[in-house]
Amino acid sequence: MFDPMSGVLLKTFRGHLQETSGLCYVAADHTVISCSWDRSIVIHNDTADIGVTGKPREVFRVIREAHSADILCMAYCPALDLIATGSRDCTVRLWNYETCKLEGILMGHSSDILVLRFLEPFPLLLVSDSNGVLSIWKVKCSDAEAAADCMVKWNNMHTLEKTSSVTALTHCYLEGRLLIILGDEKGDLRILNTSQILSETQLKVAVFTRSKPRNPTRLVEVSIDVNSKKAGRPEQGSDAYIPCRPRLDDHVVVQVAQWKAHTEAIKCLHYVEDTLQPVLFTAGLDQMARLWSLSGELKGVLKQGQAKARWDFVLRQEPHARRAQVAQTTIQRLPGALGRLETHLASSTRRSISPLVPRRDVSPRLDDADMLKELAELEEMMPRAEVAPRRDSQQSKRSRR
Repeated sequence: MFDPMSGVLLKTFRGHLQETSGLCYVAADHTVISCSWDRSIVIHNDTADIGVTGKPREVFRVIREAHSADILCMAYCPALDLIATGSRDCTVRLWNYETCKLEGILMGHSSDILVLRFLEPFPLLLVSDSNGVLSIWKVKCSDAEAAADCMVKWNNMHTLEKTSSVTALTHCYLEGRLLIILGDEKGDLRILNTSQILSETQLKVAVFTRSKPRNPTRLVEVSIDVNSKKAGRPEQGSDAYIPCRPRLDDHVVVQVAQWKAHTEAIKCLHYVEDTLQPVLFTAGLDQMARLWSLSGELKGVLKQGQAKARWDFVLRQEPHARRAQVAQTTIQRLPGALGRLETHLASSTRRSISPLVPRRDVSPRLDDADMLKELAELEEMMPRAEVAPRRDSQQSKRSRR
């Protein structure tokens, strides 16, 4: 983990035995989910909480031998508390984020699973394999529901006879339309409208209902292959194996736009909302990065050595105005908070200290509870930074003495 402003190394997490194939940061719990070709899933701790032994716990939960082959991709849905992993064994497995319980195994693809994505805010999971076959699954929103149910399945056709595997995908929910944006190995970009799935199945926003309180720091370590009964490994043919029987025909997936975005495979695809009109950011193996409108119009190119870049889009002012207002409010509150801190320190130590702000801004004396509240507010307003041990400065002071 690196600081994005300075590039300073902040933390190194415990690694895997083979290549890491998926990463996801859970901001609400300060955890990092990783998966690897070594067939394991690890939930790392990104806080400094002290465990029972008095040492920070580096890892909360581990699932070993999660698949029978290498894990190639992963997705996480905070609203459903589900982790989805795709593997070379042609299956997608759903895991409970808190308990690491195997919720279901999605069957129906005959090649490597390359890309997974939860279509938030709806309880839908999009799966893509190396043969260019895609499927959308409805995943459970409560303990009483089935783990998953296949809604539709279709092929990403490059020509009338050949398919093309999807290498990157994203989605957006815009003006009542659920749009899926696909980038394939040929460099083509496609926008699909899947709103008919929502209308025919009457899907609502994903909200997972739990019977017990949530515990994100639960300690779990399981191995699916070893001692399979205790690990909860399902038997072949049991209810955990969910076959791909689509409910709807593939005509519910309507293509609304298609264009050639890159000359080689698209590896990165993002939907950008900070512009006045939504744009798509793409990057491919042709060493190019571009911005596109939803209709296929080129809005900008990131090109090394380009002296004058032409950008044909306008940023929205609302997010920037909101950030400026928050910054101005923080600046205005700092003198009063520092003044109250000075008053409290002066009264508690019974000695005078150098003033931090003019005395006219100093508020009356606060008790300990109010002072702790003020300190918490100061901590939120001030920028955070990692401070390295000052060993060199201490040694220099000794040398001077």
